[in-house]
Amino acid sequence: LTGERDIIGTQLLRRNDEISLLYEKIRLLQTSLNLGHKQYEARITDLRAARVEIKQQRHTINALKKKTSTLQDYKRDVMSLNREMVNDRMKMAALESEMAK
Repeated sequence: LTGERDIIGTQLLRRNDEISLLYEKIRLLQTSLNLGHKQYEARITDLRAARVEIKQQRHTINALKKKTSTLQDYKRDVMSLNREMVNDRMKMAALESEMAK
């Protein structure tokens, strides 16, 4: 009876040691999980900030495209007005030469 009691006591001690090790593993895993969760939240925050930045950059790009388009329209208008001015100068020169005759 004493032998069985000693065996059961030894088994109980081993089980307690195993339980202690398992609790320590659980604690370490929980710590690791908490750290991972914090890092995940940080990445989510970074992602949100990046999305806002992308949205702002797209808005800026669209505004610059509109300005570029408007600038090209102005350039076309200037070229057209220059052609018109050259034609008017040629007409004026022709009329002046006719009047001089």
